Amino acid sequence: MGLCICLLLASGAGWVLYRLTEPRFAEFRQQQVLSKSEIDSVRNSASSALEQLSNRVQRIERNPPVTVDDLERLKFDLERELQTMKAAPATSQGTHTDALPRNGQ
Repeated sequence: MGLCICLLLASGAGWVLYRLTEPRFAEFRQQQVLSKSEIDSVRNSASSALEQLSNRVQRIERNPPVTVDDLERLKFDLERELQTMKAAPATSQGTHTDALPRNGQ
């Protein structure tokens, strides 16, 4: 008799639990799911983005870094070249600018 009451109570509790959770499971079944092709397209786009990023990092790693000393040296060289161009006679400056187009020509 105790076994029958225990089985009856367990069955009743199981039925109540099913009725409480079934609407939520029905909602989950109604939702759209991702298909394999959608997942593959996302995976391919992420893979190509990672590959592009990896290539970019490799290009950056291959190039030597530019330091402040390099920039200062370049600035000094350009200033010195500008000084020599300003100090040169007008005839020698004309040879550098003859190839450049003039306004109106």
